[in-house]
Amino acid sequence: MNIGTPTRLIAALALAGLSATAQAAAPAPVSAESLCAFEGHRMNTAEAARFLGQATFGPSTASIEELCHLGYNDWITAQFAIEHVPLNTNLYYLDHRSPAPVNGKLDQTHWVESFWRQAIGDGGQVGKDQLRQRVAFALSEIFVVSFNSGAVTFKPRGMADYYDKLGKYGLMNFRDLLKMVATHPMMGLYLSHLRNEKETPPNVAVQRVPDENFAREIMQLFSIGLYKLDTNGERLLDAQNNPIETYKHEDVEGLAKVFTGWSWGGGTNTALRFYGDDDSVKPPDREIVPMQMYPYFHSTSSKAFLTKTIPASNASNAGETEMDQAIDELFNHDNVGPFIGRQLIQRLVTSNPSPDYVRRVALAFNTPGDRGNMQTVIRAILMDDEARLPNARTYKLREPIVRAANWARAFNAYSNSGNFRAYIADDPVATFGQSPLRAPSVFNYFRPAYMPSSWTISHPELVAPELQTTSELSVTGYLNALEEMVRKGFGAPTYSTGGVYADHDITSQYVNEYALASEPDKLIRHVSILLTNDTLPDTYRALIKARMQTIYFPALKSDNSNAAAVLMGVRNRVGLAIYMTMAAPEYLVQK
Repeated sequence: MNIGTPTRLIAALALAGLSATAQAAAPAPVSAESLCAFEGHRMNTAEAARFLGQATFGPSTASIEELCHLGYNDWITAQFAIEHVPLNTNLYYLDHRSPAPVNGKLDQTHWVESFWRQAIGDGGQVGKDQLRQRVAFALSEIFVVSFNSGAVTFKPRGMADYYDKLGKYGLMNFRDLLKMVATHPMMGLYLSHLRNEKETPPNVAVQRVPDENFAREIMQLFSIGLYKLDTNGERLLDAQNNPIETYKHEDVEGLAKVFTGWSWGGGTNTALRFYGDDDSVKPPDREIVPMQMYPYFHSTSSKAFLTKTIPASNASNAGETEMDQAIDELFNHDNVGPFIGRQLIQRLVTSNPSPDYVRRVALAFNTPGDRGNMQTVIRAILMDDEARLPNARTYKLREPIVRAANWARAFNAYSNSGNFRAYIADDPVATFGQSPLRAPSVFNYFRPAYMPSSWTISHPELVAPELQTTSELSVTGYLNALEEMVRKGFGAPTYSTGGVYADHDITSQYVNEYALASEPDKLIRHVSILLTNDTLPDTYRALIKARMQTIYFPALKSDNSNAAAVLMGVRNRVGLAIYMTMAAPEYLVQK
């Protein structure tokens, strides 16, 4: 059954009540099946979709075609060449979000809007740097700062800037990234080393010691981990076959002294500004300006940690110098390459990389003369045989945020308002069960080594980090949220001119998919390519097809008089194909 040419299809959509903006933005229908079928192609369509599922927030027909023309390496190079333009950042969006001015009226929902605008893409330059955006999200799950902490709950500008800088420094050098994290005021508030004071002299009755929170986490979570590692990421053992700790509490105590004296940047280093409690000393940009040193509050005693001993000093620049020495000590530790490299592999490619995969990425991190080059590391992760070979055993559960972004990019979702008005979606029953920058703790939404209890006997060597967020309630909640998203999108509701609820703000026209509704096999393959790298088994395809064929719709009449009836049938067929695919294990598990 043929529903008509693209022109007639758009006419049918218009009669069905879509906005003029949506109609104007509608591209000509394209099937993902043939996107790599041209002279000189470098990969097949499924391989291109698989790569984009690792390197971006998900493939679209346009991004698959671009990758097929460029090839993997040139695509990565082109993505690295996209500049971090301030006009395209999350901070810029918040500062120009109308009607919310920069006067304290911004809140977390404006950050959420901006996140989805970047992850999906707004049709212009915003979101074209998909590799940067995907890496930033991965890094946000390693260098965690969360709105769930009261210290940063009401600082959306600072949080937006922190995320922007993860994207910026995440494509630079790891040392620069680590120092940015250590000196950003949002991290300073979250892990309490902003306003961290030196220890009191021993003759004082009430003793105070430096806050050790950040000193512990920068080692445990952000750089070297708990145990010494071989280059391949496996733990080194002592003579008694016990893992060897990378640091002890004495190292935490010594490093904590380095992080004393740091507080709000952007002005003079007076005691009043250090504490920052007076409105007269609060620069408007203090949430985004790196912290600065206040020598009076910085420890002048010696500081010993790991292999480093910093002698006592009361020099006015001691604090800045010691910070750099501490960052250097951590950056040059043998653990950093395998520890950070393995986590990035987990976030982008597979939960259980082989030791050889980790070793190759660690060696890329350790490149002589260019240690810590994040572009080298990311390229090594994405271009490794374990990531690229079609028969490679790479598996990871797609986390909820990534699923929603996959849907939006695969089906050319757009924002009715232009502001991508999404909501905080933490509730696992009624929503996705995950929101950006809202991890429950510094340990992220899930731990890299999480192992479901039922696996301890049957799969003792495997981990499944994202399953830590999965429960009976979240599975049911996902299917319910998925059904709503496929039908009407997600985010704030929009209303027709008559005041009737129509769709959510972020929704899709499904133009490519509607054009295939009368050809179930082609539609199923098209959806399977975009969502599962064409890995749906034949038995499941047959099940989807059988269900689709129970949904009837008439041929579109020449005068479009039955457009509404056609659209209802087309929409139901397409929605069923997408829903059943996104509910399938082959989609939920990224391969």
